[in-house]
Amino acid sequence: IQSMFLLLALIIISTKLTLIFIFLLMPLAYLLSRIAKKIKKRSRHEFDSQNFLADWTQQRISGAETIKHYGSEIDETNRMRSFSSDLLKNQMKTAKTTARTAPMTEAISIIAVAIVFYYANRFKLELGVSSSSLMSYFACLAFLSQALNKLFKYTNISSRGKAALEKIWSTKEYLSNHTKNILSYKFKPSKENIAIELSNLSFKYKNSEANTLENLNLKFEYGKMYAISGPSGRGKSTLVNLMLGCLTPSDGELSVFQSSRKANKITYMPQILEGSYLQIGQILSYPELEYDPHKAKKALESANIWKSLEAKKIGVQHRLGFGDTNLSGGEWQRLNLARIFYHDSAIIITDESTSALDKENENEIIQELKQLVKSGSCVINVAHRPSVIAASDINYEL
Repeated sequence: IQSMFLLLALIIISTKLTLIFIFLLMPLAYLLSRIAKKIKKRSRHEFDSQNFLADWTQQRISGAETIKHYGSEIDETNRMRSFSSDLLKNQMKTAKTTARTAPMTEAISIIAVAIVFYYANRFKLELGVSSSSLMSYFACLAFLSQALNKLFKYTNISSRGKAALEKIWSTKEYLSNHTKNILSYKFKPSKENIAIELSNLSFKYKNSEANTLENLNLKFEYGKMYAISGPSGRGKSTLVNLMLGCLTPSDGELSVFQSSRKANKITYMPQILEGSYLQIGQILSYPELEYDPHKAKKALESANIWKSLEAKKIGVQHRLGFGDTNLSGGEWQRLNLARIFYHDSAIIITDESTSALDKENENEIIQELKQLVKSGSCVINVAHRPSVIAASDINYEL
C-alpha cells in the first residue's frame, strides 16, 4: 500500500520521470523473479534434505541397539556425515541465493534514481516542473526505493514459504491419492496353515536407484514364532510395512491368509512408543474405546505389568498422559505389549518389542508370546537380541 501510494504521488508530480524510473527497474524485476524461482527450488531441496535426515535419525535412534549389536557404528556415523553434508550444501545454496537480493536491489535502485536525477536536472525546463516539486518528487522516490527493497526482501521470504506450502500440498495430495490403497489386501481363504506368503517380492522407494528388497520368497505359518533380523538399513522395517499393507510391493506378490482358530486381524507393535490421553483399558482395546476390564487385567498380567501398576495404585480406568512420569520406558513398552495379548489376533507383528526390557522381563514376555503361538497365532518379531532370535522357530536374516 505504501509503495502504491508513493508511486501514485510520483505520477501526479511527473508522469514522464516516473515512467523512466519504472523502465529502469524492469531488469531488476526480471532478475528478482529469476532469483525467487531459484530460492523456491533450492528451498525444496533443503526441505527434502531436512526431512530425509530427520527420518533417518529417528530410525537410527530407535534402532540404536540393533546398530550396537551388529557393530555398524562407523558405517552409520559415515552416513550421518554424508547426509549432514548434503543438508549443509543445500542450506548454503539457499542462503547464498537469498543474500544476493538485497545488494542487487539497492545497487539497481540507486542507479535508477541517479539516472532519473540526472535527466531531471538536465531537462528541468522541458519537464515543466518547479524546483520545489522536484524536491518533493525525489523525497518520494527515496521513500519508494526503501519500500521496494522491503518488498523484494518479502518476495524471498514468500518464495521459501511457497516451497514449504507446495511440499505440504504435495504430501496432502499423495495421502489423498494413496489412502484407498492402504491395507488394500484382505485375508484370503485358508491355505495350508500359511499366514503370510511372499512370492518374488521386490520393493524400491521413489527416487531410489536400487531395490531395498529384491526377490523375497518367504512363508510365515500359524502356530510359529519368527524373527526378522539383520543390520540397520537392510529393509526390516520396510518388510514390516509391506506386510501391514502400508506399502505396496514394486514387484511380486504378498498374500495374507485366514486363520481357522483366531480373529483374522493383524496386531502391530511399533518400534517407537508414544503415550496417549486415554484410560489404560482404552489403550489396550484401541482402536475400540469400549473395553472389557477383566480381559484388560488379564492382558496386563500377561505383559508382566499388572503388579507394577497395582503398586502405583493405577488401575485399568486410570487416564495416562503423553510422557507420563508414573511409568518408566520399560513399563510403557510392556503396556503396549499388553495390547497384543488383549486382541489375541491371528497375526502379531512387533518391531524391537523387548528393546527396553531387562532380561527377566524379556524372558517372561517371550514365554507369553509362545503361549499365543501355541494357541494358533503367527508371531513375527523384528529382532536383534540373541534371546529373541533363539526363542523363535525360524529366523529370516536380511
